[in-house]
Amino acid sequence: MRLTGIMSTIICKFFVSYVTPSPRILFLLYTIYSGSSQDIGYNISGAANIRIIRKILYGSHISQVLITPDKEMFGRKPEKTDIDSFTNILIRESHMRGTYEYEVSATDKDFADISFYSVRYDGKEDKRIPEGSARIPVDEMLKILNDFNIFSWNGFKGKHPRGVLDGTMFRFEAAVNEDCKITAEGSENFPDHYKDLIRFLCEKLRNKD
Repeated sequence: MRLTGIMSTIICKFFVSYVTPSPRILFLLYTIYSGSSQDIGYNISGAANIRIIRKILYGSHISQVLITPDKEMFGRKPEKTDIDSFTNILIRESHMRGTYEYEVSATDKDFADISFYSVRYDGKEDKRIPEGSARIPVDEMLKILNDFNIFSWNGFKGKHPRGVLDGTMFRFEAAVNEDCKITAEGSENFPDHYKDLIRFLCEKLRNKD
């Protein structure tokens, strides 16, 4: 039921002035105050939503500010973010057969080197033993990173599935877009397209020029 008049204004202004509401609360306040959730067209998040709601409550024209709830409130993933550059990608996998690393380094603006290592502990520290290498165009690697939506992996923590006695543990790190770092890890629980990426790297290593 819509609140009207002075009461709705007081309630909305109080929450926005003294509380830091979540996107759900912000959208609810907007709906209460305006009586409508239509004219959706602006994706609010973070500090920006506070400023937008305040503008609405303190006299700005609602028609100039179009608001929609953050996509995450409905369980949808954030929009895909493109990767336009990378310097280094490192993947470590550990399982019963041993520990291995895939590393992709952008050696220059045109080409990237793929390296494959087995990792062995020598009693003091891990030693990387080169097992294979290949070179691919940077543009080809960027296409794979974006096709597999690698940005969505950031923060992934895959818990080991119940009932599974063994499996593969992995750690993924990528330095992209100059100042951004993507990390993911898990145990027999992987982000979307993880195995596709491993297959791509293995294919390049097998079919190196």
